Amino acid sequence: MSRLTVGSIEGLTENSNVISVPTGHSLHVADAGGLQIGGSALGGKILQVVQSVKTDGFSANTATWHDVPDLSLSITPTTASNKVMVFVFASATNSLTNQYTGFNLVRNSTAIAQGTGGTTRNQTFHDVNGSSGSRTVAFSFLDSPATTSATTYKVQIWPTAGTSTVGSYVSNYSSICTITAMEVSA
Repeated sequence: MSRLTVGSIEGLTENSNVISVPTGHSLHVADAGGLQIGGSALGGKILQVVQSVKTDGFSANTATWHDVPDLSLSITPTTASNKVMVFVFASATNSLTNQYTGFNLVRNSTAIAQGTGGTTRNQTFHDVNGSSGSRTVAFSFLDSPATTSATTYKVQIWPTAGTSTVGSYVSNYSSICTITAMEVSA
């Protein structure tokens, strides 16, 4: 491996000061935190996308947090200053009218995006209510994991009573549930 150390690089005037990387080759930047193109920083760019899709149902009937199988993923941030945008879309039902299903977003083993209200637990964003059909639940959170290690995000549910089902179907209709994580440059 060779190394070239310079203070600055300029393109040739006859090439409009453009520095080109030939097709089939790539330019690797170890830490793109300060990289600029055309004088503009690259912050806010999507660097990678990871998704997990749940195609079947999962039910729970005890009042505690339950990991939802297949609604988890792992993403490895490029730099510790980058953020991870997580989106969750799910369908859910509860077997009893006027009962709820709480949702939690967890990074590794720590619940994140928690509300501060409530007397029994902090829930993330949404509840679904009623046995009359499946409800759509959607939430997102821009996380700052501050690491370059593989980071796991997962969804948990908490049934207040009855049976809560995620990825459920009503009559002849079924749905998928997804969790998507996008690394966003700082």
